[in-house]
Amino acid sequence: AAEAARGKESEMRARAESAEHATEQQLSTALLEQARATVRSGEMGHRVRALDALRRAAAISQSAELRREVCAALALPDLRFERELPFGSEAHAVLDPSFGRIASGRNGPIEIRAVPDNRLLASLPASANLPAYLKEWSADGRCLAVKRDYPDGGRHADWEIWDVAAERRMLLLRDAAYSSLAFHPRLPRVIADLYKEGVAIWNLEDGSEPVRFPQVGRALYLRFSPEGDRFAAVSSQAEGMAVSIYDATNPEAPVIAASPHFAESITTFAWHPGGRWLAVPDHGTAVRWMDAQTGETSVIGRHKHDAVGAVFSPDGAWLFTSGWEQESICWDARTRRRLFDISLNSSTIQVNADGSRVAVITPANVQLHAFEQPAAHREMAEDLGGLLRQATFSADGRWLAASGDKHLGMWDLAGVGPGAIPERGSNTRLFFTPDGRELFATRRPEGTPACFRWQIAPANDPALPPVLTRLPVPAPDGFSSLCLRAGSVVMTGSKGSQSLTSAEGEPASDQWKHTQTGINGISPDGRWLGIYRSFGTSLYVYRLPGMEQVAKLTHPASIGDFQFSPRGDELAICSQRTAGLIEIWSTATWERTRKLSGFGRLLYTPDARGLWLTKDARTAGLYDAHTMEPVLLLPTGMLPLALSPDARRLAVSVDAQRLQVWDLHELRGQLRALGLDWVDR
Repeated sequence: AAEAARGKESEMRARAESAEHATEQQLSTALLEQARATVRSGEMGHRVRALDALRRAAAISQSAELRREVCAALALPDLRFERELPFGSEAHAVLDPSFGRIASGRNGPIEIRAVPDNRLLASLPASANLPAYLKEWSADGRCLAVKRDYPDGGRHADWEIWDVAAERRMLLLRDAAYSSLAFHPRLPRVIADLYKEGVAIWNLEDGSEPVRFPQVGRALYLRFSPEGDRFAAVSSQAEGMAVSIYDATNPEAPVIAASPHFAESITTFAWHPGGRWLAVPDHGTAVRWMDAQTGETSVIGRHKHDAVGAVFSPDGAWLFTSGWEQESICWDARTRRRLFDISLNSSTIQVNADGSRVAVITPANVQLHAFEQPAAHREMAEDLGGLLRQATFSADGRWLAASGDKHLGMWDLAGVGPGAIPERGSNTRLFFTPDGRELFATRRPEGTPACFRWQIAPANDPALPPVLTRLPVPAPDGFSSLCLRAGSVVMTGSKGSQSLTSAEGEPASDQWKHTQTGINGISPDGRWLGIYRSFGTSLYVYRLPGMEQVAKLTHPASIGDFQFSPRGDELAICSQRTAGLIEIWSTATWERTRKLSGFGRLLYTPDARGLWLTKDARTAGLYDAHTMEPVLLLPTGMLPLALSPDARRLAVSVDAQRLQVWDLHELRGQLRALGLDWVDR
């Protein structure tokens, strides 16, 4: 009886443990699906809430699927709520650039209070018994402009300019037009449009005679450029509304650029911090992108109702716009993509001076949010035309080159500047010299092979693209492809293959070695040269430097690519199709050692213990080379293109359209904080 009781107890315990395990797995699956849906929601909180769900799921499971959703969440910007500053509905509050003080009040004096403790710092008396709906701080936070509206709905107004710390009124501008006043970004000056005097710039320090701009005409809205050397003005003309750019240093200079005329009303715009672009929302719901040099515009998206607000982050990476539907939108200013909606019953949004915080101003309060920037990666703004398939890093990991179906580009990863676009692309193969001083490229545009070569130099300004100088690299008759070996270039064509130093000119006519013609590639240790024909099924392998043929490897399908392992002891042949077959061969015996079915592309990690494998046009990840278990799955549509020699950076294409570089060390740090990092074998 005792043995039967113990057996029954053991059975019940096993059932309970099994039920508990099943419950945990169901919870883990539910949290994973919650995170996946949140990441794709396009709403504020999509990153914060997704990472919170994944952190809870990590206590149950350590699956590669969870790590995939972490990557997807880290790629997103987001707002994380910090605190709320309560104010009455009549406050019409606005924060200073540092978010350390807040100006509020409508009728009567304007109160300046400290944000941390709501302590009253100053009270600025009203110049007239007029309401103040609009207030604006200078870029340094010293001055505050207060607009006192006339009873005609703000078409006429007085502007009070205050030195806030001294509680001293510096300037009073009577009968100004609409909202046409702006502070200079660096100097103690303001620009405004007065009905009797027109557009002029006033010096706030000495009160000197204003500099007038008679050719501007009536301005509804004015803004200095980030450098202060130009200003933009919105004007209403017979043909419609337009935005025009003027020289702020020369009143007689002609218009620099002007937008087309719009039928929709425009009441605001924002300069991009780089000074090249403007974001122009209109009352037709559109958010327009305007070139400040040419005046050309394009629509990047729309609001549900009239678009009435725009502000850039200080680094120019993000754009926030708002509409009368009481919602705001966050855009990627580099790619001009809509990222997420902010539905907080507000049409007013501010970003502080360092871009770390965002304030959403509602009728009843001011909500402060931390601005969570995308982590562990950098997205390149340049459009290479789609079909991103090729990328490579220099040996020291500083330079990155990539090509799409229209252009090739190169970036200095040590800086923050844009990429250099030296040439049209079309599936260009790219190679850096070992010292990283030169870039070679080869492509076959419209059936005609071509090769290119550039000398690389960093820009003097880290915000500028690298400098590429074209160098001669003559292609011999019958040329098909080239690749680089330490200190030399190997060219392949109809005459065979030849190795020449990068300093040499055209290949010597008597130095060709008999090889197949086609697309070539060299093993990292410089021992082997592989060549295959486009759409061919045979890979020919030659021993360097003598180029003696050592193997002819036959693949079941058309060859799309091949890769030697870092030590040169393996050779992987990939099928032409994105999803197909990878065969791995031993370079010691030239025998096939294994097949990887269902994969179309392979990248070795530097220690060869991991494989970045691509399944199809939407699925890829890092796998353990020994067990073939997935370690890190990439978000859907993200495919690996190149891995830096130190394995720190991974270049990926997103939907075959956008190029990103992920810092794998930082990514693993984020995973570690969530309890989702993996153990290296």
